[in-house]
Amino acid sequence: MSAGVAVCPANTGYLAHHRHTQSEIYYIISGKGEVTVEGTVHAVTGGSTVFIPGDAEHGIKNTGEQELKWFYVFPTASFGDIEYKFSEVEKVDERVDEFVPRKEPPVLKIYGWDA
Repeated sequence: MSAGVAVCPANTGYLAHHRHTQSEIYYIISGKGEVTVEGTVHAVTGGSTVFIPGDAEHGIKNTGEQELKWFYVFPTASFGDIEYKFSEVEKVDERVDEFVPRKEPPVLKIYGWDA
């Protein structure tokens, strides 16, 4: 297993939509945000758990006033096995069908451990 903790700053932090072969689990440690999996938005807060199937497009953003911190787990021996494939476009606002080219890298910190 490969696991770690990721942190997004208040209000603006996010991990852009992406895919990878391995499934993944997010356990929200603290904060408030939204996890999008294959277009479905899930509101999350401390204590929430989200399963992300392999090859599912997903992303996470902080919608709260505090940092958003989550524990993630991959069923693989090393974080180096994960190949992130970021989406070519990002949806500007979930309420509007407008997409723009992805211009910015993800805004977050990742800390990881391999077992």
